Amino acid sequence: MARFSALPSLVLAAVSLTVVIPRADACKVVEVELTPTPSLQMVVWLEDSAGNFVDTLFITQATGTYGLGNRPGIFNYNSGDWWPYGRREAVFPIWAHKRNHQYPMLVFQDRQDDNLSHSLSQSSQEQRYCRPTLESEIHANMDMMTCPTLRTYTDKGMFDPTGKKSLYPPRNDLVDPRTPAEGGVDHVDAKMFATLNDLDTVSKPTPPSGLSYRILWNIPEGMAPGAYKVRVEVSKERDRNAGHSYPSPVLQSWGEYGVPSLGQPSVLWEVPIMIDATARKALALDYAGYGDPMGADGLVSPPDATIASNEGSGAGRLAVASDAGTMYRVKVTTQPTGDTVAPGTPSMLQATEVKADSAKLEFLAPGGDGDTGMIAGYEVRMRAGEPIVTEADFSAASLVQVSTEAAAPGAKKTITLSGLLPRTNYFIAVRASDGCLNVGPMAVVKITTPEAIVDPTDPGGGCFIATAAFGSLLAPKVTMLRAFRDRVLRRSVFGQTFIQLYYSVSPPFADTIRPYPTLRAMARGGLQPVIEIAEGMLRSE
Repeated sequence: MARFSALPSLVLAAVSLTVVIPRADACKVVEVELTPTPSLQMVVWLEDSAGNFVDTLFITQATGTYGLGNRPGIFNYNSGDWWPYGRREAVFPIWAHKRNHQYPMLVFQDRQDDNLSHSLSQSSQEQRYCRPTLESEIHANMDMMTCPTLRTYTDKGMFDPTGKKSLYPPRNDLVDPRTPAEGGVDHVDAKMFATLNDLDTVSKPTPPSGLSYRILWNIPEGMAPGAYKVRVEVSKERDRNAGHSYPSPVLQSWGEYGVPSLGQPSVLWEVPIMIDATARKALALDYAGYGDPMGADGLVSPPDATIASNEGSGAGRLAVASDAGTMYRVKVTTQPTGDTVAPGTPSMLQATEVKADSAKLEFLAPGGDGDTGMIAGYEVRMRAGEPIVTEADFSAASLVQVSTEAAAPGAKKTITLSGLLPRTNYFIAVRASDGCLNVGPMAVVKITTPEAIVDPTDPGGGCFIATAAFGSLLAPKVTMLRAFRDRVLRRSVFGQTFIQLYYSVSPPFADTIRPYPTLRAMARGGLQPVIEIAEGMLRSE
């Protein structure tokens, strides 16, 4: 087995940790296999023969973790890459109405749900989403996986005071929402978001496109044998065609931001299955129907000519695959098994190409039964500042990736970590699972990201003079000035001209003052009038 190159000096050696894993003496597994095309959201659930909802098997984390279906803002907001606002009630209407689990609906703290602009006094730093973007920026950054700006501020919202409900959970990724009483700006309701979100165990990252993806669900002990139905609902924003093309909404302000989000509605596949002591397989090629384009109800409209069938759009959102010559888009197998042996520990875990905001993670897959057999997938979690030692630590860490791609012992796996902060210690843990959902011991690696290096040619980078004056790209005043640039200056021709002039003349000046504390102090004093103007304009938005 070939060994990786030596670790960078800032990376510690991987440490294998044994954890106690509760396992049943035997298990039955439902396995759903499909091949996504790019930019999909998906949910998979089980119903009994009478059409009663049984359980959610899988949901993409944009909805299950980050609250895509229930966040402040009207449902038909325009959209863009990593867009922060708008409750996308049409993402999975068939599943949502069938499940019928109600949560408090989120609205902006100022109740201005048809406005993209909200006061900084109600907007805290965002760890997930980007600021709203102009159409030109969306097209320029269409293939990017990171924000065009380093950080933005968003109003996380509050529960609708009139008692309105949503069929979707709120986001559960807010680590420490701070209320005004605690020196923050988040509403007290934000502290309850994570508690209300009950989809954490089945919420997974959007599967990679073009690769066969396997979803495993452990059938609960005591579940009655018989006929069931697996349903797969697939959604894609901005999938517009002649049959489904809806205009942009009229906003109080900033309506020119983003592009129309509503297009072809969610598309549904159904696979009848039998769950008993026998291994079985069922396939579905054609879609069964589609959901309401506005998400108003859970009815299934039959297939018609308004739904496209080209690859990646409409009924072509799932790619066609072959099973012994039979074509399918969704394959479901039931596997009764007595496997009680957990997978081994991922080996040779290391981080490479560690940068201020990203890193690559590499490891070798273990066996599905100790050192032998195939693993069914693996889970990667990460947290900043605190080690991951126990099973509780692992569960509390942020989920980075869940792969359900089978792998043989020794197969090399590579993961890209993005959205990291400069000069920060991160602990990253990986563990494998087998086809019976037994999980093995985790391997852990620590990395330390370096100081950020600002590219003078990048208009989305730091504020050069301010960064030099205040000593850090993440200094509060620098962060505020970037918000002023993005939320005020970029929205006018004059402001954009000023930005370009600033980026052309400021790097040499910043290089001059950076080594000298006295010059930096003078620069801070010179920036003070600009800071006061910027703060005042941001407060008045």
